[in-house]
Amino acid sequence: RKEAKQKYSDALQAYVTLYFGRPLEKLNTFFEGVQSRVASGVKASEVSYQLAFSKQELRKVISQYPGSTVKKGLEALYRKVEKHLSEEGNLLQVVWRAMQE
Repeated sequence: RKEAKQKYSDALQAYVTLYFGRPLEKLNTFFEGVQSRVASGVKASEVSYQLAFSKQELRKVISQYPGSTVKKGLEALYRKVEKHLSEEGNLLQVVWRAMQE
């Protein structure tokens, strides 16, 4: 049961990462880099001191995505996920919630 739960969690995370990264690819890449630094042992409070993950770099990445672009990207993403999971209504809510986290 524990192994099945782990496989479920891994598959959900892979799906979320794959599809969430498409409309907001550069933001996704930035935050994946931050997560990998933290996972490799860098303290969360020290990640921003690295040049590639500074506040200035984050502002630059965010500026590439105006609000209307983000909204359109998220709407398209929701439609795509809904299409993939239309037969499993409960699964759609689970996946969308995971994407929001």
